[in-house]
Amino acid sequence: MIRPSTGCAAPLRPTLLWDVAPGALDGEVHRSFVVGRVLGHGSADEIRTLRRDLGDGWIRDYLVRTRGRRVDRRRLRYLEAILGLERAEVETWLADPARRIWDER
Repeated sequence: MIRPSTGCAAPLRPTLLWDVAPGALDGEVHRSFVVGRVLGHGSADEIRTLRRDLGDGWIRDYLVRTRGRRVDRRRLRYLEAILGLERAEVETWLADPARRIWDER
């Protein structure tokens, strides 16, 4: 990972940011991008690091703000459980017809 620039202490796998030039991310400007990538494709260790560095509240707010966009159903259910998201709210996100493209890929 791009340690100081992303705001996380531990490095991310280079393949997680495959489409980004090394050093191109700024922690404040691109934080939501990095968080979305980690939540959508990161390992369990990367998610733990994210939780430790940003806190569950920030990550919960991110998921509510984005309605779980780019996070597959199974992983979203996992995040619902570990972050204490409201089940009814997650159900609403998952019922959105716009998610079909993502969920049925």
